Amino acid sequence: MERDLLELARRGPKGNVDRFLAFWIDIITQGRQSHIEAVGGRVRKSVTKFVRDVAPSAVAVGEDTVVAELQDAARIYFATCLTDSQYTSTLFGTKRLETDQVRRKAAADAAAALGALADAGTFDGLGQRLPGALARGFVDAMPESEQSLRDAVAGHRSARGIEPLIWDR
Repeated sequence: MERDLLELARRGPKGNVDRFLAFWIDIITQGRQSHIEAVGGRVRKSVTKFVRDVAPSAVAVGEDTVVAELQDAARIYFATCLTDSQYTSTLFGTKRLETDQVRRKAAADAAAALGALADAGTFDGLGQRLPGALARGFVDAMPESEQSLRDAVAGHRSARGIEPLIWDR
């Protein structure tokens, strides 16, 4: 029964999309846009909608289980970054990035997403656990790149402001 509720939260009623992964893709995309426009309001809406959609399952299976699923979705996203041909190249796919460059790019994207979460200011209930889930998912996908993420967070004003939420294990 609990697994069914969690699966409903993650896959939605139609079961055709991973809503946890889609959530991170939305937040990471918004984070990338944050250097050219304010995204706090849109990220706040995304977080509020996500929390509303998974709240019944979170209550039923426990918030820790939902956070573990969010962390897994972040891990899947960042693991994909290492092999996706569009992500690992520049100049319309004509130049391949070195592995360290891909890891730094992913760390910068994660820090920007964390900054967007910070700017959204949605840190009550499940919202306060989102930064840590994203960071742990990144580190799970790229353990050798944890320092790159720490450096990227330290260099991002908004993300730096929520470091206790990011690194609280």
